[in-house]
Amino acid sequence: PRKKKEDPSSHGTERERRMETETNQPTPAEAPVEAKEVAAAQAATLNVGRARPARERKQTQRLMPEGPKEKKKLEIVAGGGTRLGDIPNVAFLVGKFNRKDDFLKKVHALLYRKPGAYLVIKKNILEFSGKPGYGSEGTSDEMAKDAAKLETFKVEELNLLLDTLDLPRGKGEESKKDGKIKRILEFLRAPKVMSTRDLAAAEEKKKAQRKRKAQRKKKTGAAAGGAKKAKKATTTKAAKSQITTLGSESESESERARREAMMERKHTIVLLQPASNKATRTYMDFETVSSAMDGICKMFEKKLKELNPTVSTLSYEIEDLNRYIDSLPQLVALVQGQNNAYTPQDKEWIKKRIYVHLRNQAS
Repeated sequence: PRKKKEDPSSHGTERERRMETETNQPTPAEAPVEAKEVAAAQAATLNVGRARPARERKQTQRLMPEGPKEKKKLEIVAGGGTRLGDIPNVAFLVGKFNRKDDFLKKVHALLYRKPGAYLVIKKNILEFSGKPGYGSEGTSDEMAKDAAKLETFKVEELNLLLDTLDLPRGKGEESKKDGKIKRILEFLRAPKVMSTRDLAAAEEKKKAQRKRKAQRKKKTGAAAGGAKKAKKATTTKAAKSQITTLGSESESESERARREAMMERKHTIVLLQPASNKATRTYMDFETVSSAMDGICKMFEKKLKELNPTVSTLSYEIEDLNRYIDSLPQLVALVQGQNNAYTPQDKEWIKKRIYVHLRNQAS
């Protein structure tokens, strides 16, 4: 067949048509935007007639800092026994502890299952009157727990707890750890007074004895200090003092009487050691020299009665009394002088003063 001849003028028209087509096609950068729009249109077409679900609004939660927790106050339940504060010895012994002592914390934990504040720890312990959870008899779970707690105590701590509760430490089998724990648990079931002794009164008595002993020691020390000062005096002064005290044979009777009256008013301390053992050293305190000499005579008479218990009436000579004075390992008289200083006098001076004393009594 014959080919149709193409019109040369039509080439230009077809070329222009292709160029327009290519110009109207989207660029690669614009293609995704149109695809999104198409997809959105299709989704809108599909969702026509459907209600859009509302988003659930959640309540805002605000975190607030927690305040300090309130501590529960200790509730002390009355037991079936006596308050520890009403048991005199227990109250006295607990009062002697320092309230910050760790031992009190252990005792408080045993009684109330919690350590107590040191400001009220003693008060809480003394308020204890028994454990209702123990029951009237037998062993309960609570008692078993306390027994296990006591097992952790050392023997020294158990002894201290027994002493504090005024309980005996025990002898033989009872002195073992199990016996100590058993006595403590029985006491905690229903506390009561366990002894008739008064520890507070005994402590006061000991304090008074120590005070009196200290006063005697101070007084004796002052007297001994005066004696040392007197020994430092010159021989001439000591001789004059002795002559003035005893008087001389050439003095008149009135002068001698006056001096003896002055001597009678002087305070006197007699230091003596009746046996060879130094532990027997003691002293006697007298207001006057005459009463001191009389005390030495009575001491000799007491010795005679011990040696002659069957004799109802005793008599002795001045020589017997002098021999007794010489037999004593130590006998010194401290006589108060001027400025409250004490002058020591030996056995010979004492013998002469006793002779004057007995003579005045006889006259």
